[in-house]
Amino acid sequence: MHTQFNTSSVKGGNTGSCSNLTNYLDKEQQNEWFNDKENGIKTNEVQKEIDRYGKGQLSKEDWKFVEVEYNPSQAEQQQIIYQATGRNDVKDWQQLSPQEKAKVKEEFANYVREAQDIQAKNYGRDNIQSGADLKYYGKVETQRRYKGTDKEVKQGNAKQGDLKQGLNLHAHIIQSRKAMDKKTKLAPTSKHKKRTSKNVIQQGFNRNEFYNKIEAKFDQKFNFNRDIKQTFEWKKANKLNRLETKQKLEQKAEKTHSQKRNELIAKSNNRPITHLQEIRQRDIEKERQQAQELKQEKKQDRGMGYGR
Repeated sequence: MHTQFNTSSVKGGNTGSCSNLTNYLDKEQQNEWFNDKENGIKTNEVQKEIDRYGKGQLSKEDWKFVEVEYNPSQAEQQQIIYQATGRNDVKDWQQLSPQEKAKVKEEFANYVREAQDIQAKNYGRDNIQSGADLKYYGKVETQRRYKGTDKEVKQGNAKQGDLKQGLNLHAHIIQSRKAMDKKTKLAPTSKHKKRTSKNVIQQGFNRNEFYNKIEAKFDQKFNFNRDIKQTFEWKKANKLNRLETKQKLEQKAEKTHSQKRNELIAKSNNRPITHLQEIRQRDIEKERQQAQELKQEKKQDRGMGYGR
């Protein structure tokens, strides 16, 4: 789950109104925003509320909102679709029916809400405990377009602005700098700083911890068996060329896999007999008993001179 926080690269800037960004994100589907508990929120309400929270306590140069992106991988998207529809053959969004599309978007939006809950707790503030304490609005999108910097465009295999094929499910969040209480200022892009005797309120945000937690939440929610090389920790170690760290992660994953495999084998060997198995077991026992009785009868017959 590639997730990022944008403050400096937000479309139209983020020291003033968020209107440029909200209008831009309406490109695929208008007025379909959600927050921690509502769906179908109108774009003008999103703009009005985020802009309202940007007033007071912040200077003209301060950023007023942050854009959060949740970008699941192809494998993660396929798992969301499987969980929502039971289909494991989907490689393009257009393969889904309108009902299936709605269900997939609903499942993903609910996951994003849970990720926002995790983000809230990750600030370490007593008054920020869930997504309900954050002032945010989200939108699920299913399309991406080629940019001029994309390899396919440079090679002449696609044109800038063309829609990309395949699965492109992702979510955008517009989140106010200030929390729902209008007083607490939150900065997910700042460096993590621990509490000290002089600084009893944690300032900053541990992004590594956040990425690991939303990854674990995804795996738990969607029953996703994640390969170790697709985890945030392994990818980070690989990017930083930390061979020893990668090896330790792989060894730990193999050990966990072996333990789970052994547990499944043990459960399989000791699983309770079902009603149908009991019936089958009785039938087998009855057939065995009948065979023994027939064998005994034949033996008795031979002893009495019959059957010669």
